[in-house]
Amino acid sequence: MGAAGLRTALKGGARVLGGAVGMLFSLPEAIDSWSKAIEENHETEASKSLKVTAKEIQDAAQTLQKKLDEIKTMLTEMATAQDKSEDEEVDEIMTMLTEMATAQDKSEDEEVDETM
Repeated sequence: MGAAGLRTALKGGARVLGGAVGMLFSLPEAIDSWSKAIEENHETEASKSLKVTAKEIQDAAQTLQKKLDEIKTMLTEMATAQDKSEDEEVDEIMTMLTEMATAQDKSEDEEVDETM
């Protein structure tokens, strides 16, 4: 994948992560609200079920957050590796060009010496 493609993928991934993170922040607040409402009232079977379901959703949200963090870390590492690879390629090209210019200069110097 080229640098532009990788950057585009990173931007898209960041948007997905941002939306998912926003959902994750609002979901625990809703769960807390439901839990408080249940605690303040008499617990019925329905309220117990809601409490259990809320806890399961909260656990799933935490698991999703961990997975998203892992994906973000991998994408960051990929971008860093890509940038490093590009920098190394540029360094190699610059070295080759310098060597070619030096060889050309030597060749021109030798031609000048021969004509004198």
